[in-house]
Amino acid sequence: MEALMARANEGSHSEFEFVRSLSNLLSLNVYARGIKRAIKAFRLGIRACWRLYSEQIRGGSQDLDAIVALRQFRKCERFYKDELAILRDMKKEYRAYVFGGHIWDTLVGKERSESDLVDYRKLPFKLF
Repeated sequence: MEALMARANEGSHSEFEFVRSLSNLLSLNVYARGIKRAIKAFRLGIRACWRLYSEQIRGGSQDLDAIVALRQFRKCERFYKDELAILRDMKKEYRAYVFGGHIWDTLVGKERSESDLVDYRKLPFKLF
């Protein structure tokens, strides 16, 4: 959890990269599942901090640590939601590449060539 929070504090998102093969897509899906679990963990942290702070208010003693932790968890949640959006863009672009006329190459296991590394979402044609 500390490493996830440290990365969120750095603010360095992953760069958009072109998915080159079906195996890259599968590993991207595994990474995306991990990011979703991290977001869920931060949501649980937000709820726990909110409950703690609410109890402190009812008890008449407010602790600044609960507010700081709440803000930190929200910042981390936002960071990883943005990270997940980048991953979804990468998957969406690969889907456009595959259905843009490269279904057979993908099924055979051929890796995407350098000449095909263009954003297929922005090309003027669509197959489906």
